[in-house]
Amino acid sequence: MTDRSVEALAVPYDPTAADNRVARRKQQLRARLISLGITLLVMIGFSIWRRDDLTGPWVIAIYAAVIAIAVAWIVVCWVGLRLARQERAEVGQGLALRIDRTGVELAGAFVGWPQVAGLVVIKGGFLRAERLQLRRTDGEPVSVALEAIAVKPATIDQTARAYSAGRHGVDLSELDS
Repeated sequence: MTDRSVEALAVPYDPTAADNRVARRKQQLRARLISLGITLLVMIGFSIWRRDDLTGPWVIAIYAAVIAIAVAWIVVCWVGLRLARQERAEVGQGLALRIDRTGVELAGAFVGWPQVAGLVVIKGGFLRAERLQLRRTDGEPVSVALEAIAVKPATIDQTARAYSAGRHGVDLSELDS
């Protein structure tokens, strides 16, 4: 340990988690498409094999319901993949977060401690990642996906409290609900 104090918490962007999310969503979509193909083959095979027994509107209704459910899952997976790609595109290069004695820099926007209204972790929502948001007293809030930062929210909270002389921390209450 040295007698020199730490000057700032500087965290670069980390695209690993966003890349993994995109790859996982691609795999999910591929698996759903394969599942739909197998389902259609089984349904066609069963219809050919038992064609005399499978007559009536109930057969069409059951087949339509099975196909509709499979297609709905494919749509959900496709939307998830698009959202993951959008979030991956938001991951920049360089510093994602810097906290020091003068203020907070998040996603390239610097805000001095007197203009900081708060640091909040926002729940991601449907198929979205949680975000760290810097709220300002003057101007629009700035946010970064938490998965793009290789530091835990508790570390950011403690650092913000230390450098702001206890005036600001990270509000983590939305993660509890």
